[in-house]
Amino acid sequence: MPIVFATIANPILGSSIVMILPFVDSLCGVTLAGGGPFSGAALSKARALAPCLVGADGGADRLLALDAVPDAVMGDLDSLSPKARLLLGDKVHH
Repeated sequence: MPIVFATIANPILGSSIVMILPFVDSLCGVTLAGGGPFSGAALSKARALAPCLVGADGGADRLLALDAVPDAVMGDLDSLSPKARLLLGDKVHH
């Protein structure tokens, strides 16, 4: 059973964060959404192949703007809005 773990590298600080506990447990593919621009059509195509949604930082805000609720959010959370953090609650993993 595929389980998603994350290692997030920060090239500026020269460090990385390793998340030890799984935050997504899925038998299907996982779509990882970053904070950069993408369309609803692109998201629909990605979800057809990988329906489980994970937002990386501000990617969660982008997903919510497209009426898609992520299964999990990961990252250092510096670009995640307070509104998204509150709305997504325990789906947020720092």
